Amino acid sequence: MDNRRDTVDPDTSSEVTNDAGMPASELDFWARQHPWHPRIAPWFVYMLVLAIALHARDWQSWTYVPIKVIQTGAVLYLVWRWRSLVPEIRLHFHWSVIPVSLALVAGWIGLHDQTIRLFPTLEDGQPTFFQTLHGENQTLFWLAAVAHLAAMCTAVPIVEETFNRSVLLRSFNDSERTQTGLLQWLCDMPLIGDWMVRTEAGSQARRQKPAFTDQFETTPLGQLSVLGVTASTLLFMLVHATSDWPGAILCGITWCVLLSRTAHLGLGPVIWSHALVNVLLWIYVVTREAWPFL
Repeated sequence: MDNRRDTVDPDTSSEVTNDAGMPASELDFWARQHPWHPRIAPWFVYMLVLAIALHARDWQSWTYVPIKVIQTGAVLYLVWRWRSLVPEIRLHFHWSVIPVSLALVAGWIGLHDQTIRLFPTLEDGQPTFFQTLHGENQTLFWLAAVAHLAAMCTAVPIVEETFNRSVLLRSFNDSERTQTGLLQWLCDMPLIGDWMVRTEAGSQARRQKPAFTDQFETTPLGQLSVLGVTASTLLFMLVHATSDWPGAILCGITWCVLLSRTAHLGLGPVIWSHALVNVLLWIYVVTREAWPFL
């Protein structure tokens, strides 16, 4: 992997061009300074705008559609602009995507239903946003549902697979180096960092090169470890509803294994599988009116 960093002075970075042939900005300069930056920033942008969309739709339901369009467009723009900095984002397909995705959809639905049976309190019982729209305004419902689908089969698979299956899976590959990285983080924190750097463990950690960056740069795409699979799957699980945690765990582990078998194709197969699962779940929702899944 080519994790090149420009040595352009940030004060003059606006005078050069980036790898996309566009004038470089301070944002581009920042993206080049660390391999995590162009891989994590689109995910955080997506999550930030998602929070805005969820709050805005509680105020006025019509706001959901334009905000989702802005969200999807902004994320895809960042992915495209920094595409040369994230060479593992390739859209190569692999035949195993289809059977894996079909199995994951069945597993997600079955595990969700079983979880609700075992823990009925997880089911809110209140009409969901899409359920309410479906009953009150069919036009707005379909606009919102299509905007949601567009995000779930384009921006979401790219940013989540890049974050989870590239950054986390590789940066948390080794338990000893991960422990060093956590100590380095503590040393950089306000207040506690002043104390940590005076301890023997903190002092030793500070003398070593950045552990998470080192793990990312030395761990090949698709190389699995118990810690890496756990970290990437845990984060993926936490951004879903509690009733969907078993399905998210199943998907997270399966996509790690799929990536390990198809890493020569980059993230393409897991992106395709993630997108296909989302499309099939969307079809299941709108045809069966299974609103909790949307």
